[in-house]
Amino acid sequence: DAADAFSRLWTTHTDAYLSYVEALIAGDDVRQQTALAKLAEYQTDFSRFLASANPELSASALHGLLEHHTNMLIAQTDAYVGEDYDRAYELARETFHHSTEMADALALAVAAQFPDLFPDTAIPLEESGPNGTWPLNLSLVLALILLVGGTIRLGGRRRPG
Repeated sequence: DAADAFSRLWTTHTDAYLSYVEALIAGDDVRQQTALAKLAEYQTDFSRFLASANPELSASALHGLLEHHTNMLIAQTDAYVGEDYDRAYELARETFHHSTEMADALALAVAAQFPDLFPDTAIPLEESGPNGTWPLNLSLVLALILLVGGTIRLGGRRRPG
């Protein structure tokens, strides 16, 4: 059930983003606004979904990270369609780097939820960096997705495996 819910949420998000891109290219302001509204709804729904699977996650903190990330992607798209390729490239790089902040927040929460599985990485969230952001080794992202998926399937309470 959790995998299906994740898939629906993820597909909604990618469809909304692609709809925004298409509407921007077509100059369709109504479709752009509709896509932005769907992205905002996704931020709330996805944040709540992940937070419900892991008591170490804050839905509001996740929402803030997703909102910032979405805004950067939209700004990057706007710059590219506006032929400001230097700015589009700069925003793409910033967005990529920001994704590590999101992944780190998730990775730390999984490590905190299962400290026995991650004895060298589980640190208290209050020891994170300034403004609640943390640097992350991007290689953890794939492991994180697999772990979160396993955690969600288990109701966020038992250890996977």
